[in-house]
Amino acid sequence: MFFTKKMGLSFRPEATKQKSITFLAVLMHCGISWFIHVLLFLLTSSVYLYGSCLESAGSKPPRPIIAELRANVATQSLVVKWLVNHTGLTRESGDNYEIQVGRTDNLTIVHNSKVSSCPFGSDSTLTWTWVSTLPLQCADHSIRIRRLCSHADPSDWSQWKTNYGAQDTVDRVWKKTKMFPYQQVLKEGSTILFCCVPPRGIHVTNMTFNSTTSYPLINITHRVTAIAVHNLNITQASGSGVYSWCEDTTEKRNNYCSNFISFSPQRPENLSCRTEDLRTVICTWNPGRPANLYEPYKRTHTLHIKNTVEDPIKCGEWFCRFQAVPGLEWYHVSVVVKNQLGEEKQSYSFNITDRVFPVPEGVKVSPGVTEANVSWVVRGNLSGVELFCQVTADPVEPRRPTHLAEAADLQSISMVRKTIIDSVTSKAPPHHHTSSSLLHIGNHTCGDHPFTYSASDKDTEDGSKKCTWSFTK
Repeated sequence: MFFTKKMGLSFRPEATKQKSITFLAVLMHCGISWFIHVLLFLLTSSVYLYGSCLESAGSKPPRPIIAELRANVATQSLVVKWLVNHTGLTRESGDNYEIQVGRTDNLTIVHNSKVSSCPFGSDSTLTWTWVSTLPLQCADHSIRIRRLCSHADPSDWSQWKTNYGAQDTVDRVWKKTKMFPYQQVLKEGSTILFCCVPPRGIHVTNMTFNSTTSYPLINITHRVTAIAVHNLNITQASGSGVYSWCEDTTEKRNNYCSNFISFSPQRPENLSCRTEDLRTVICTWNPGRPANLYEPYKRTHTLHIKNTVEDPIKCGEWFCRFQAVPGLEWYHVSVVVKNQLGEEKQSYSFNITDRVFPVPEGVKVSPGVTEANVSWVVRGNLSGVELFCQVTADPVEPRRPTHLAEAADLQSISMVRKTIIDSVTSKAPPHHHTSSSLLHIGNHTCGDHPFTYSASDKDTEDGSKKCTWSFTK
């Protein structure tokens, strides 16, 4: 009826057939136009809602709820976790949030950030970390969060969540001014704010760094004062720190604190592992820049065997020693170096049977007139492992008269004791030899001198090997 009135049409019994056809044509035209308008409206609304974070127009998304605010004094960082209810929200795009950090009782905004995150299920917990340039002990720091929508109003702000700085209270009255940071490892080359927090009724009048230089005072609150020190120089390897001083209206200068300046950990280089006996594994690496701090601020090294349930192993500065895991052939290890400024790690994988470098013990040489016998022991869990031993003998000079050649042969055999001891006790890696003979079990004839030699080994009950080598002219 609406469309017919708008078009000035009416129904009359005496209307001709032609008029009826005209009416139907016009009605059909109006119906199609109406349908197209409605369809365009729905499509526009669908696009509008798709781009927003709401499935129904005219309402705000629920505001986030801060579940936890935790301070890490060592890194001067705040970690905030908040809960998000995705009911009624679209999931085609990521979540967008605005986070504000307020300082002191006045909640002065010192940081404003927008972050994005992908939603997980109907409810999820999100985490965000903020690093403060001012030590967290110097003032109260508060955080609040709200959710943003691309085509709708943002949610209401969450309640402020506060991490309280160091301060005296009615139950805990300070007797002197305190300084922060205190007993911390600071990064070389960075800019650090040092602050003084005096007792109630006391005011800071001067602040110095490294006992000599005064800096312009920065008012954080009506009580708290700070200074900014740029481009910190590294602490000397003696382990002594750097000192900051506060002077206040009590005219005392005994309010000071010490800190240490170092550098972030470096990734270990040239990491490799080896074993002498398949019982103990030794891993070594290049630690890089020498450490400049001592306990308890010294950097630490730990080794993790990633494909086992073994606990992390505490290591030295450039090496680590640990017991081989029974039945484990492939090792996937990582060395983690850490201090208060961060951590780095290096990984390495190896087959322990390919990294065996045995050390001969109890070497005995029994020289004869035309022969010599050599024996030694290689200790370890080596049962069933094929070893390669390297023995060196002095060559015989060719083209000599018979009596001189025989004398030279005898002298060579009598001198072989020292030569063999020097050779078999060396820790040269396997498969590396020059003029030496690489010995295998069995009898062999040397092609470069008139000797025949034989080698054998025998497994002992404790897994060690007894090796014997003999040669005859």
